[in-house]
Amino acid sequence: MCDDAEINEGHATHSADVRAIHTFACHTGDCCPQLLEDPSATPDKRFVITDDHGGSIRLSREQLELIVDTDHISVP
Repeated sequence: MCDDAEINEGHATHSADVRAIHTFACHTGDCCPQLLEDPSATPDKRFVITDDHGGSIRLSREQLELIVDTDHISVP
């Protein structure tokens, strides 16, 4: 899994206070896709999903709940 420094360097849109919520289907243990929360972001961009190639998307909580089963992942 990526540490915070790798997450912030690899994804320039992340602020320093980003916290990891969940790591998805990680088979390599090296920078696996993650669900992150960026509390300093505006509500429409609060949650971030990263991929293992350095890409990311930002979502609101409402958007996140459409694609992620939040009953099985504790989302703040």
